[in-house]
Amino acid sequence: KVSCECDIDQARVVRIDPSPESGDSAIYYEYVPDACVQMAFPETVGAVAETSSSSSGIMCADKRLFVGGTACCPANGDQNAKHLCVFRSERVTFDTAQQRCVDAGLQLCNWDTISESDSCGYEMQGEWTGNTAAGFKFSWSNATCTMKAQISQEG
Repeated sequence: KVSCECDIDQARVVRIDPSPESGDSAIYYEYVPDACVQMAFPETVGAVAETSSSSSGIMCADKRLFVGGTACCPANGDQNAKHLCVFRSERVTFDTAQQRCVDAGLQLCNWDTISESDSCGYEMQGEWTGNTAAGFKFSWSNATCTMKAQISQEG
């Protein structure tokens, strides 16, 4: 794991603990981004890979958005992905994922070698069970990605 919360790209949920004297419970704040403000065809496109044992694949994503985790592999072709995160299910930009791998002496993994990760929460369980997170399943990869559009001549 990355050691400092100052290294995160985006805090999605923040927990504020009350003072011990107050007897109150913790308060949670969630960042909810505005809907529909991203471009359908972004200028900088990268590939995020699905980290699932039942299926695998890639899809294009805007490299500037916080949509993937960090999965790093050795340059020698070893397929054991090392997942780097500050907190479970952390989402980062492509540049952050790439820099974390470089700092660890690794590189982003090929899309077909990214494994599930219990330590960073990129595994595919259907619900919260014990120490297992659900729902987040994409990590940035070193694959190239091209977006195409087909437009009807009627517009």
